[in-house]
Amino acid sequence: MQRSSPSHTRVPPLTVLMVDGIVVIRPHADVDHLDLDATGAVLSGVAAAIACGETVMIELGDGAEPSSTAAPGEWPHGYDDDADPGDRSVLVARVVAPGCIRLGAAHETWTLDIGRRRFCRSAGPVDPKFVGADAWTAIAAVWVTAGRSTLLTTTGTYLSAPTRWTSADDLVAEPERPVVAA
Repeated sequence: MQRSSPSHTRVPPLTVLMVDGIVVIRPHADVDHLDLDATGAVLSGVAAAIACGETVMIELGDGAEPSSTAAPGEWPHGYDDDADPGDRSVLVARVVAPGCIRLGAAHETWTLDIGRRRFCRSAGPVDPKFVGADAWTAIAAVWVTAGRSTLLTTTGTYLSAPTRWTSADDLVAEPERPVVAA
């Protein structure tokens, strides 16, 4: 007698595709958080793409369909103050919690919560567990180049800052600034 097992279709937490010449990474709609492995995959995927000279869009609409508020080719161009790869005042992007990636410079730190489609801005690194609900801003998309990250909030505001994304292998030599509670 053959046993049949129930058909479980596992939906991967992320989709990666090329749209309008931009690498697009998109979490699925039913993902309300990403585990550490999926978060590391986002960081490594972005780092690999920009190392090859590509622009990356992390599309965070509702996750099911391309966002109505952001399209890959609509990212704002024209910044000339991208991060210098040798500038140690610009922190390397790093995974800090499931779904959370920290970006920062000497004067400001961004914590992106990819799974929950939000970010917070702080004067220094903070532990995402200690960030109050009112400190988070909903985001629709993140565009990443070799020296800059640009966020699109769900209200249509663009925020941009020099940043450096790299592979996890390069993080060993990067010093960590202390984390403070918000």
